[in-house]
Amino acid sequence: MTQMDWIGVGILAGSLALLGIFLRFRFIRQHPVLLVSFIGNPGLVGVLAAFAFWYRDNPTWGTPLWIGAMLLTVPTALTVMIVAPKAYFKQIQAEIDKMPPSEAAESAAPDKK
Repeated sequence: MTQMDWIGVGILAGSLALLGIFLRFRFIRQHPVLLVSFIGNPGLVGVLAAFAFWYRDNPTWGTPLWIGAMLLTVPTALTVMIVAPKAYFKQIQAEIDKMPPSEAAESAAPDKK
């Protein structure tokens, strides 16, 4: 394997590691739109980019793979930017609602030091 092939392996390993980290967050796993977006963005885009890198000298495969990776990046990134904060704050609010009233008031109030 050449040095350039190792870069493709790094892209693939990095994207799959990032996907694994993101899927450990409960609010991502519980929200179907976020789950699809995170599988699509770091997971599938990373795989497409790695294969495009490996087939970089072959215009029949390399160019469509790069175009597919870039076209998939935009909608999934926008979806994550819009939906992730809402889902996260919804989860935080649900956890605050489960707390006893005294703890919920303490966690909702800002610190006054």
